[in-house]
Amino acid sequence: MSAKASGVLPNIGSAVIDPGAESEGSAPAGLTGKQESDFFDQSGKHYEYMHTQLNLGWLGKFWGASAAPSNIAGLIAICTITMIFVTLCMGPSPEISDTRKLLFGLLGSALSFLFGAATKK
Repeated sequence: MSAKASGVLPNIGSAVIDPGAESEGSAPAGLTGKQESDFFDQSGKHYEYMHTQLNLGWLGKFWGASAAPSNIAGLIAICTITMIFVTLCMGPSPEISDTRKLLFGLLGSALSFLFGAATKK
């Protein structure tokens, strides 16, 4: 009388053999070691790219930098340019002229930081 007929499953040590288990898979694909290495290199580069994209933020995507000082200087430059255009729409007065001088100085400082930081690397 076989083990199946008696309702008792055969054992390997203390593990019970499952008669409904899947069969062994097919032979592995014919890949070379170089192809496998290239695959993992591409996967690593893709991961680094996605990680960088997530860390940039919307200002970092515009400026191309993930450093906070560059993003802050870029935000100051954008706000200063906007304020300069607002002052150009106002009528001429001594206060507006002084404000414009201050804004141009601030804009120059922000832009020199941005372009100076890019050449340091």
